[in-house]
Amino acid sequence: MSVETIGNFQVHLAAERAAGTQQFASYVTIARFDQAAQDFLTVIDRARCGGEAVFDTEEEAEEAARRYANEMIASGALSGRQLS
Repeated sequence: MSVETIGNFQVHLAAERAAGTQQFASYVTIARFDQAAQDFLTVIDRARCGGEAVFDTEEEAEEAARRYANEMIASGALSGRQLS
């Protein structure tokens, strides 16, 4: 698992072995910095990236999670999401 900061967002990238295989599924958690709370609050909690896609290596799975997170942030889709 790795953690990256992109603007006001903190992105947790994870790869886990897919059940019954030697391949990896990718997951992402995204938090946005909240000025009032002075902390990062989760806007997406452990979402599986790429549907049922699996990857041969952990690195490939984390890269898929990174692409998904960057697309979500760039699209503005997280701007109005409820913080938790």
